[in-house]
Amino acid sequence: MDRAVAFALLGNLVSLVLGPITALLIAMRFTPELQGYYYTFGSLTALQFLVELGLGQAIIQFASHEWARLKFAPGFRIEGDAAARSRLISLGRLSMKWYSVAAVLVVLGLGAGGYAFFSRTPTPGIEWQLPWLALCLGLGLNLCLTPLFYLLQGCNEVAPFWFYRLVQQVVNGLALWAAIISGAKLWTLPLASACGLVWSVFFLHRYAAFCRAFLISPDGPRIAWRQDVWPIQWRIAVSWISTYFTSQLFTPVLFRSAGPAVAGQMGMTNTLANVVMAMSSNWVVTKAPRYGVLVAERKWRELDSSFFRSLFMSLVIGLVLALGAWGLILLLEGLQHPLASRVLPPGPAGVFLIAGVVSSVLSGLSTYLRAHKREPLMGVFLVGSMVIAALALLLAPSYGATGVGAGYLGVLVLLELPITVWIFQRSRARWHASSNDNSESATRAQILSDLDLKS
Repeated sequence: MDRAVAFALLGNLVSLVLGPITALLIAMRFTPELQGYYYTFGSLTALQFLVELGLGQAIIQFASHEWARLKFAPGFRIEGDAAARSRLISLGRLSMKWYSVAAVLVVLGLGAGGYAFFSRTPTPGIEWQLPWLALCLGLGLNLCLTPLFYLLQGCNEVAPFWFYRLVQQVVNGLALWAAIISGAKLWTLPLASACGLVWSVFFLHRYAAFCRAFLISPDGPRIAWRQDVWPIQWRIAVSWISTYFTSQLFTPVLFRSAGPAVAGQMGMTNTLANVVMAMSSNWVVTKAPRYGVLVAERKWRELDSSFFRSLFMSLVIGLVLALGAWGLILLLEGLQHPLASRVLPPGPAGVFLIAGVVSSVLSGLSTYLRAHKREPLMGVFLVGSMVIAALALLLAPSYGATGVGAGYLGVLVLLELPITVWIFQRSRARWHASSNDNSESATRAQILSDLDLKS
């Protein structure tokens, strides 16, 4: 465990502590219908990643490959190989332009789309219009800062980034509590988003010199978006869109088919499953920039040793957390506690928790492959998400959350996991063998060149 993993785990533990208290406050202060709107707000705002189109993950991988020849000077100024620095700055400028446009699209597109969605199923006494529009505005402002955090991760500032995330969890939790207790109702999420934006600006002030570097156009070689970034970006985008259907689709579907109360149960259960996935994935996700550097340096043995240890820990922690969360749900059910009615029953809840563990394994394998600046899993995630979405829409009206969960876990275990493992093994062997052959050829060519010069 390094500092990055420690900060990430602390952030998850903070969420694990603050989350149930937040859920308790929601259960005490919100009606079941208001709870359904609250969690559906959260699910729909996750659609913002559609406008990112996978660029964030691509930024980390491309930046980490350039960072193998760069370093930070005092004051977080970038120094090192001039060509690598020029390419990194060009990547940063490209990403900031992209996210600025994405912010406008989120405010206008997601705002209008969500407005139309909620207008079709009005609930008397629920004032959602202005809170929804304010939340979309806050998302747009936060998106403008997003590329800087991806660049920092790619430049190996992983531990500071996860410290930032840790404090952000605390700020978000406290802001949610204050808003709920003060009677903010659906203004709770917009207020928490505003507090998070203030903390983000404060944190980035430390990296002022780093941020200013991307304001000046580089005069050396550049990363070309169309030739270099887009071929992997659009594949990551498809994979990420697919991931949305395996994590955020179910709450809106149940909102429409079973009503706000069941959607609220799904939202709270999905939150538990996401905590399990996030905490167990920390051992792999936090090392993604380091994997990119090792790939650039072709240190395959060190790469594999670090990754497989991390993946094993990820699996063990995921299983332990899933079992603990399921036991808590069983306890609430056995005690007939009022909170038991705010989550799904133990059967479907257990299905979603196990699905969270499987998803963390899939996330780990994809992180390793993306460190090579490639995305071979796009087709698997795309087909899997289409099947999951179809099953959710088909099973939700008749079988509710139980049918949706069974279809979800079945696709993950029977389709996505075995194919992903096969692609992982095949791609890893081929890429490393090809790189070794190229390295040996380059070495032989250099030796022959030296002999010619001496003769």
